[in-house]
Amino acid sequence: MNIREHCLNALIMVEKDNAYSNLVVKEYINKYSFTTEDKGLFTNIVYGVVSHKKYLLFVLAKYIKRPHKQPFWLKNLLLLSVYQLLFLDIPHFAVVSEGVKIAKKRGGLTKGNFVNGVLRNVIRDKEKGIDIPKSNFGKYISIKYSFPEWMVEEFGKLFKDSIELESFCNSLNKPVPLTLRVNTLRISIEEFISKLKDLGIESDLSPICKNGILLEPKTPVSKIEDFLNSGLCVIQDQSSIRAVEILGPKKGEKVLDMCAAPGGKSTYIAQLMENHGEILSCDIHIHKLKLIEEAAEKLGINIITTMLLDGTEGVKQLGKEKFDKILLDAPCSGLGVISSKPDIKWNKKREDIKEIVKIQWKLLQNAGELLKVNGTLVYSTCTLTKEENEEIITNFLQTYPQFKLEEEIRLYPHIHKCHGFYVAKLKKLR
Repeated sequence: MNIREHCLNALIMVEKDNAYSNLVVKEYINKYSFTTEDKGLFTNIVYGVVSHKKYLLFVLAKYIKRPHKQPFWLKNLLLLSVYQLLFLDIPHFAVVSEGVKIAKKRGGLTKGNFVNGVLRNVIRDKEKGIDIPKSNFGKYISIKYSFPEWMVEEFGKLFKDSIELESFCNSLNKPVPLTLRVNTLRISIEEFISKLKDLGIESDLSPICKNGILLEPKTPVSKIEDFLNSGLCVIQDQSSIRAVEILGPKKGEKVLDMCAAPGGKSTYIAQLMENHGEILSCDIHIHKLKLIEEAAEKLGINIITTMLLDGTEGVKQLGKEKFDKILLDAPCSGLGVISSKPDIKWNKKREDIKEIVKIQWKLLQNAGELLKVNGTLVYSTCTLTKEENEEIITNFLQTYPQFKLEEEIRLYPHIHKCHGFYVAKLKKLR
């Protein structure tokens, strides 16, 4: 079975079983002995088709009535073939040849001829230019960058300038740089960069966080696997690192990480505390606590205790005013991490946000009560809706005047080269 057949089967699984594309990609890469080149192509095609699905269906609709109604295998074969023709630098004849071969194998000569005709039409129109109507700008952006219209409306609230809105939507379809957080409990930044150079890997210091290193594009994770396994570093996005730095945990403090799995933020809190103090890392899923414990052990951290906890009832289980600092990285709609989890585009609905905000509010209320006077609470999300961010913080400050907003930031992929993120730092005055 060649790599494009694997891509086809993976895409069918994503659509038919409502599977997450990132998990399907991981499963296939672990299961099959792909070459480095094939791993890259497989990942690119699967993520690319999921990311650009709306635009690809728009293109196919020029040649097929209701392309979304085609059988799973045929629709996804056409999608992955058109994606390669429009987005990848692969010879057209190779894409058509592979597509036709798979179509004949699955559906006979008739389907092979059908796929051949569609793909040749796409190639012809690509050379002339494929137009998207611009009379409705929101709809144009929605098709060109493949987003539900409601998401484009939400993003439109963030940017007054249409050019920036387009730049932002485009950035959500591109991978963010691979970022490593250096474990300074074991090695200095300078020593680590030197080790990377010894392997021929170029890197840059993160411009937005102090222990983050950006690797050159397309660096295979396999090249740094020994560093990861020996606990010299972890893969962690700049936005996530920055949220912990804004919390500013200090040696000897008692810190709560309310929604802690898989443990990246908890272990960085411990790192900034120089592995001295107490950290309680909680999650609502028992199997995820093991991930936190494993992460701590690998990095040489022994000040983290894990606990199964529904944070919306945190005060009931833990009591009031127990912690010097609290990180609440709240569950959210995840619109800031679409570049890594493109399924979010199609799995989330606008009405979901109202339900998520109810949970966020309960978590924030509990965090406020769990915090000691003069303590610091950081609320963060990996989403970009005002409803889940500024509005919930404004409501919280109005309801609980004993809190003061000390810092508030937004991070955007088209500006900061990281996931979309929101962070608010609150101080409890009394």
